[in-house]
Amino acid sequence: TIAYVKMFDVELTAHDVNKLYLKSQPATLAPSPAPSMSPGAPTGAPTTSAPTITPAPDPATVFDFRGCSTGGVVVDSVTSSIYASPRPFLTGPTCSSEGATFDGNEDYYHVTSFETGGPSSFETYVTHHTFTHGGTIFEFGNGADSENIRLMCVDQTPLMRWSIFENSTSSALDAGSFDTPEWTHVVVTTSGTTMKLYKNGNLMGIKSDGGEPNVLTRTNHNIGAAKSDAINSFFDGTIAYIKIWDVELTAHDVTDLYSRLVPVTPVPSPAPPTSSSGLSSGDKIGIIVGSVLCAVLVLVALLYRYRLFVKSKNRQAEPSVELQQARPVAPVYASSSPSGPIYADAVFIPNEAISVRTIGGNAI
Repeated sequence: TIAYVKMFDVELTAHDVNKLYLKSQPATLAPSPAPSMSPGAPTGAPTTSAPTITPAPDPATVFDFRGCSTGGVVVDSVTSSIYASPRPFLTGPTCSSEGATFDGNEDYYHVTSFETGGPSSFETYVTHHTFTHGGTIFEFGNGADSENIRLMCVDQTPLMRWSIFENSTSSALDAGSFDTPEWTHVVVTTSGTTMKLYKNGNLMGIKSDGGEPNVLTRTNHNIGAAKSDAINSFFDGTIAYIKIWDVELTAHDVTDLYSRLVPVTPVPSPAPPTSSSGLSSGDKIGIIVGSVLCAVLVLVALLYRYRLFVKSKNRQAEPSVELQQARPVAPVYASSSPSGPIYADAVFIPNEAISVRTIGGNAI
């Protein structure tokens, strides 16, 4: 029996195929009735039904950065007492509808400490701008190489690393590569000694001799940086969300999560229109504005020089002040002395002041 055949005139992506598969499977199927048999036909033909499809379990912790506020905290949508605080304070990563964008230099979120460990799974959706040294998407730990749980890139390459420290004993699974500038869906799981890493719904690697983190409340919970390292290992890119489970997700769970993912496909900005001269409209506006500013500055300078010139001419036109000898005036009695009255003649400066020169050497 053939149920259907469909053809497409484009190449389907892995994401498209996963969605088609899940759509083709009903949630529950009743067993097919046994076919009618003609006399003499063989009996006992087996009947089959499609497998039951169940969704992935709900996460225990969710930090969704899509639509967050720059400089504000991001609250765990499952447990409101757990939240991510931006660093540096009041700035930190830049928020948008796509998620939180980290600068790879100092931006990260410090998360309220909570209990983690045991069988667990982590899901994230990220895009890298550059691959910084040990660029870390998340890290929970007690310091350098102490109870760390970390998802990161290896050195300055797109190679993915899923790392767990049990006390100071390290287990690391390196598999697959982060995409750039495309977004990458990543799920990592651990249970017992088995560690797994999935990329875009596909299993990239298994480490059977790995580790499972100890169950405890770690002191350093960070998103976008590994603050326990001397170099800090900041992440340069955008994180849409991080989800945490306290169980190991199955391959089917991962496929379900990826199929329900709404991909982020940034549309590149169009190139500005150019004229026949090769200059864009923005370039022309910049040239015009610059020319106007230069003309204004030149005009201000000329007006200032003209003002100085006028003031200088006015000073030259003012009459000079000359001392003039006053005509003899009637003797002025100033004071008496043993030798008799003291007389003086006056000298004046027009519109300025009066000066008196004594006769007889005594000041008045």
